Amino acid sequence: MGQACIGVTVMPQAPAVVESLPCSLDGIQILVADDYAPWRAAVRTLLEHLIAGATVLEACDGLEAVQAAEKQQPDVVILDISMPRLNGIEAAKQIRKLSPDSQIVFLSGITDEDIVNAALQTGATGYVLKRDMSKELVPIVKAALLSHS
Repeated sequence: MGQACIGVTVMPQAPAVVESLPCSLDGIQILVADDYAPWRAAVRTLLEHLIAGATVLEACDGLEAVQAAEKQQPDVVILDISMPRLNGIEAAKQIRKLSPDSQIVFLSGITDEDIVNAALQTGATGYVLKRDMSKELVPIVKAALLSHS
């Protein structure tokens, strides 16, 4: 697997391979964790529209994300960094232990290099800036699904 990076697909072969993924991915589970409900709804709508057949689960904070990941064992977990009760980086570390097959993607507005690096050091597949969500999130989620299969 290639290096994770901000807002771009993380596997060198991903652009061609991602394009070859079927548009319907029945049975795929994606967990979205963000404390701002309207943002979660926007992410959910985008994913449901562009990844047909995926089940999108929601968590409103880091602790709820950890609990949902342990119970549901989703294929992909999308985490914000700044969340109550448990931040996204700490949640990712726990999810990695409790749901080791889940791929983690960060979706955050934080651009601080140290925080981005700390997030990626959890073993995350990628990091997408919220401002780039509409064009970058789905390709990175699909790349994560490829590395999960």
